[in-house]
Amino acid sequence: MTNVFATSRRAVGRIRRLGAWFFGNGQSGFHRVCAGAFLLVSLGPAFAQPRNPAESNPVLITSLGQLRSLSVVQASLHLPVRLQAVVLHFDPEWHLLFLHDGSASGYANPAGLTERLEVGQKVVVEGVTDPGLLSPFIARVRVVAKGPGALPSAPLVAMQDLRRSNMDAQWVEVRGVVRSAADEEGRLLLHLADGAEWLKVYVLEHPKTNLTQFVGAKLRARGVCAVQADEKREPLEARLFVPSFARDIVVEQGSQDLFAAPVRRIGELTNLSQQQLPPGPVRVRGNVTSSLPAKSLIVQDATGSLEVHTEQESTVRPGLLVEAVGWPNSKTDKLVLERAIYRRLGFASPPLAVDGAASDVSHAPELLPLLTTLQMVRELSPDEAKRGYPVRVRAVVTYFDSFWQMLFAQDGTAGIFVEIADTEPDLKQSQWVELEGLSAPGLFAPVIARPAFQILGEAPEPKPPLYSLPELLTGQHDSEWVEVEGIVHAVKNVEGHVQLDIAVGAGSLTGHLPGRSDSPGPTDLVDAKVRVRGVCGSEFNPQRQLTGVGLFIPDLAHLAMEEAAPADSFAGPVQPINSLLQFNASDLAMHRAHVRGVVTLWRPGKSVFVQDETGGVLVKMRQTDALQPGDLIEVLGFPVAGGVTPQLQHGLLRRIGPGAAPEPVAATVQQILRAAPAKNVLDARLLRLQAYLMEQSAGPGEETLLLRDGDDIFTARLEDEAKRAVLPTLKKGSLLEVTGACQVQVDENREARSILLHLRSPQDVVLLHSPSSWTTARLVGVMGVLAVIIAGTLAWVATLRRQVGRQTAQLRRQFERETAFANLGTKLSAGTTPKEAGEVITKVAGELFGWDAAFLSLYSAEQNKISSSPRRVVHFLAFRASSSFHIAAHEI
Repeated sequence: MTNVFATSRRAVGRIRRLGAWFFGNGQSGFHRVCAGAFLLVSLGPAFAQPRNPAESNPVLITSLGQLRSLSVVQASLHLPVRLQAVVLHFDPEWHLLFLHDGSASGYANPAGLTERLEVGQKVVVEGVTDPGLLSPFIARVRVVAKGPGALPSAPLVAMQDLRRSNMDAQWVEVRGVVRSAADEEGRLLLHLADGAEWLKVYVLEHPKTNLTQFVGAKLRARGVCAVQADEKREPLEARLFVPSFARDIVVEQGSQDLFAAPVRRIGELTNLSQQQLPPGPVRVRGNVTSSLPAKSLIVQDATGSLEVHTEQESTVRPGLLVEAVGWPNSKTDKLVLERAIYRRLGFASPPLAVDGAASDVSHAPELLPLLTTLQMVRELSPDEAKRGYPVRVRAVVTYFDSFWQMLFAQDGTAGIFVEIADTEPDLKQSQWVELEGLSAPGLFAPVIARPAFQILGEAPEPKPPLYSLPELLTGQHDSEWVEVEGIVHAVKNVEGHVQLDIAVGAGSLTGHLPGRSDSPGPTDLVDAKVRVRGVCGSEFNPQRQLTGVGLFIPDLAHLAMEEAAPADSFAGPVQPINSLLQFNASDLAMHRAHVRGVVTLWRPGKSVFVQDETGGVLVKMRQTDALQPGDLIEVLGFPVAGGVTPQLQHGLLRRIGPGAAPEPVAATVQQILRAAPAKNVLDARLLRLQAYLMEQSAGPGEETLLLRDGDDIFTARLEDEAKRAVLPTLKKGSLLEVTGACQVQVDENREARSILLHLRSPQDVVLLHSPSSWTTARLVGVMGVLAVIIAGTLAWVATLRRQVGRQTAQLRRQFERETAFANLGTKLSAGTTPKEAGEVITKVAGELFGWDAAFLSLYSAEQNKISSSPRRVVHFLAFRASSSFHIAAHEI
């Protein structure tokens, strides 16, 4: 590379020296020609260099120091690289590979690598240079592992110094306080603060525990600094990538309880300017009114509301009560709590009072009677409970969840929910306590707020009655200790709590078990028949109306196995699809069904349509296995009533092997809808229909065709966004042939009303016939234009006819005048007396000009011209006739 650029520099020097002489004053044309020839000879060796030096005379980059020293132009030449280095950080999913070779550190793009590299491992790296957005890096990487190596020492760098271009890809150590912790695509994301400086730290290997335990801890972190840049290659933000929490992070001081800070009124904070806001974190408490995109919540108390920005991955529904700690910022037009963490306190209450109480409790001046049983509290109306009756009862704790801040208690008369949002009781299930507090309306039934506890000892659990689901859905057993019997359909982890979907009779409810755990839960419970004891919790809407029930189970010990799930459900007998939900005297219909068939349509993570020789079935599941239409599979699922035929829920599939997709059945909408439900075997099967296109519309990830088959209208839908991109735009009125999995739509009386056809790919839509260009609208338009043209033509003909008539009459009159004038001489010669001549003249004048005899007689009497000079009269008449002729000719 040195020879290449040295040759170029010598060529540039020659150009400058010869240019000064070649274009200088006083040089003759001969001298300039000679100089030009010499200039070409001089520049020949320089321009004879190949376009890419790396191709003909490659300059090998053998160290990261050489790589970092390349300019943008030099790195763009894709020079070959071969060097030996130590791995600093390797994350193939995020395409991160950082290296150090003693001279410098650098980045290599590991896209396409199949080798598994370890931090501290020696490797030989080959590739080509790339200019990157900020620093040159190695592309087209090939790696050969050579054995263990040693990591370099990491200098302690202040956070404000990390946002420099020379810090990119450097192995450094930083110190700060953790302000928030969250999971981001399996990496631990820590927001580290040092004074006013903030840094995002991504830890690849970290403990799978409660992430919020790190909040408030002071630590040192060692990792690779990655600097982001803009299009002008100016540094924007620095991030630290840490390989391992155990190896590269040292906790200098344990985490501080940020939630120990006093609760601030939101209204007080919103009234402060940016300069008046506290510099440190603040704690607020309130109800979640809405959940916004980009991990934001709107939290409201009795004095105001604010927006909370957080990195926590958790589902918070509107109406829940939370506490949030973060850094206030009002630089925009609203108050925002940035880099916040929050915790769920339990069921939501009405907006908090200004003193931080968790319930809307008024303080009436009159003395209210003491309530000594929980049934007395539950009998209060919402308005009465809001008055804050004093309560003192002795009860047993039936459920306590410190993480969700939920507490239920029960005495001999009733059960009740206790709001503990602003207290931290040290309680556990089955403790006997004396409970004091105030009545509050709650959001569904009366509750106890502002509690105080005195632990009296242990107590046996209340004896739970066995209830059916319809009995629980009356709402009369809210907050009571109950027992239900059912079959577990699904087990999953939600916010660290084990969640059970339990089928109870014809319905289902959700069971919640507390405990922070990232494990998927006891999956061996699926398809087991169990008897569960717990507290019945009500689900409701903002109008205090019951919408459902759940079960809060203290632990797995309160779940008794009545009938264990099969060890291998796939080993059970396979039943035909058309036998699902047929009459069975046993309760086998509530257990998993085992069917086998071919895939007709597959929507990963959502559902699959399966078909055997007896029929088809829609299976809802969360599996994302790669399947193709025609694959032979086995499916386990819980049968439930669908629209016309049963469906399988909580499905689990196993692929047997490839197969042939079934031949679609040709049908019409009439054939599908008009058949009796018991005989309708076309639901959930692969069908082929012909219909006319009415509308074509596109939505997020889907395209919909509204089709008409005779008098019946139905919908065909393609739900794969990648395939939707190649679906052509079709004209309205086109005759199409569509193929897909049929799903019959029913009304509230479960009568078939329409169908939804799920398309597999754009090839399922075939254009049979395009609509005629002569549509009704276009034909009406053309007929309108023709009508206007015809009407205009008729009007023009009528006008022309009138003009011709007028001109013909004028010509006829002119001819008569000329004839009369031509006969005048003959008639005058025949006249013997002046009187006869006058009569002739008068008659001719009347014919020519409409003069009457009286006028000529009067003229003759007064002027005495007719009798004395008939010749003058004749001349006069000739002049008038000539004038009339010219006038008539002009009119013509």
